[in-house]
Formats: sequence, structure tokens, C-alpha cells
Amino acid sequence: KKRITLIDGGSYLRLEAGKVEYGTTATYIRKVKRTMFAGANSTPTPSISIPLVDDLIRNGFFDEQFRILDDSGEPMANVPYFISSENGETFKGVTDNQGLCKRVFSKESAKLTVWLGVLALERW
Repeated sequence: KKRITLIDGGSYLRLEAGKVEYGTTATYIRKVKRTMFAGANSTPTPSISIPLVDDLIRNGFFDEQFRILDDSGEPMANVPYFISSENGETFKGVTDNQGLCKRVFSKESAKLTVWLGVLALERW
């Protein structure tokens, strides 16, 4: 899978086939002569119990999930994250629309460290 990621000064731009992703810790300004905006589309999903998750918890696995919020307490969507445990496990991804990272599981209790934005991308 080919992709290009540019990182500098607290911002990043990632280009992949059919996908452009950007993020910044500062103000984002876009200057273009023409632009087309396609609105977001969502499909409601029913709330269901996930047997695998239930089994992992029942079998003694530890689990944790982080929600990333801005200074006003609002969820931050599409923020790259990198989670590292003291026993060497790593997890990476992008927060969802509610600012949630994916739930991580571990057989042992361990201290977790979370990096966000450009700092996370540098560890990918």
C-alpha cells in the first residue's frame, strides 16, 4: 500500500489512493479557486453485544478505551493516536466521530501511554 505523509510544525497531510487526510493542532485555512464538498453520510447501526469482547473480558483480559476531548469537552473526531503499553504492545488508529479510540485488550495490567496527532503519526 503506497502512501505519502508530510509532517511539520504540528500538522500533517497524508495522501493515499482515493484518500486525503489532514490534521493540525492550529487553525486550518484552505485557499482554492474551486472546491466541491461532499457531505458526510452515516448509517445508523444497532447496539449489539459483541461475543468476542464479552469472552475476552470474561476470560480475565484487561481492557481500556480512551475518548479524546477538546478543551471545551467536545469529542475530537479523526485524530490519529498511538497507544503503547509498558509491556511493549502497541495500538494505532484514528478516533471515531465520538472521539473514541478502539478498545485495547491485554492479558496483564499495564501502564498505557497515548500519543495524539503528529506525535502519534511519528510512531506509526
